[in-house]
Amino acid sequence: MNSIMKNFHLGTLIVLITLSAKQLSAQAILDGFMNKQGQATAVLSYSSESYDEFKFGTDIRDVPPPVGGKITTSSWNLFGVYGIVDNLNVIVNLPHITAKGDGSTDTRSQEVSGLQDIIVYLKYRPVKVELGGGELSLVGALGFTTPLSDYDANDLLSIGNASTTGEVKVLTQYKFKNGLFGNVQAGYSVRNNNTPDATILSAKIGYAGAKFYVDACLRSQISDSSAPDLERPAVVVPFNEYRTNFTQLGINAYYPINQLIGVTASAFDFISGRNVGLSTGFSAGVVLNVGG
Repeated sequence: MNSIMKNFHLGTLIVLITLSAKQLSAQAILDGFMNKQGQATAVLSYSSESYDEFKFGTDIRDVPPPVGGKITTSSWNLFGVYGIVDNLNVIVNLPHITAKGDGSTDTRSQEVSGLQDIIVYLKYRPVKVELGGGELSLVGALGFTTPLSDYDANDLLSIGNASTTGEVKVLTQYKFKNGLFGNVQAGYSVRNNNTPDATILSAKIGYAGAKFYVDACLRSQISDSSAPDLERPAVVVPFNEYRTNFTQLGINAYYPINQLIGVTASAFDFISGRNVGLSTGFSAGVVLNVGG
């Protein structure tokens, strides 16, 4: 097994940093690679995204006042993975998020900032078999998120949904011996605070070689269809209670400087959605690997 594959929990890290900061807890941080027993990873990453168009239901409009113009969201994430055993990992993420508007009004603040939601996952791989000249894996995960601060979810500039969430996800991956791989996953997220539950789907193709990693990924969230839209005239409820659908396309890369340190980078774009900002963004991170 080559050096990068010995540390290939890094696929999970790249999945994490490519996601929209505000939607992170609703999305998947699951891949088909695992830490070995005793192997630990820490990642410090920065991401930034912005949008000036918002989907009110299915209708695209400019970001409205008093925020106005353009909204930019940035985040710092401290992320960790630890191999309890070869086929069981624990994943933790701690994000600090800042959201800014560029509206000209003095009637409200144009910036909110704070700790968002802690994310904790247990990830288990019950199946890993050689098949047809490659390797087939089946992975499942249970996740939990809850707010770390008393932020306001009822605002276009909110840093999150302020909901405690339970998630279950299943993934299947096939990796060829030459490093090419593909995977698909599905999951379901149950949320409190009247935030709509959601189905989470993704598909990925990529290459995991000895000297670098790269992938392209398509992700979607489909919220409970009984939740209202931000249409005009709108059903007036707090922002976190509106239906939120989106499809996001991302490109991700990882380069190992040595066995201890690596760097990651990614870019992403929301190509469609419902009651969501159509943002474009990037992420970058430094990875530290120890043990294993």
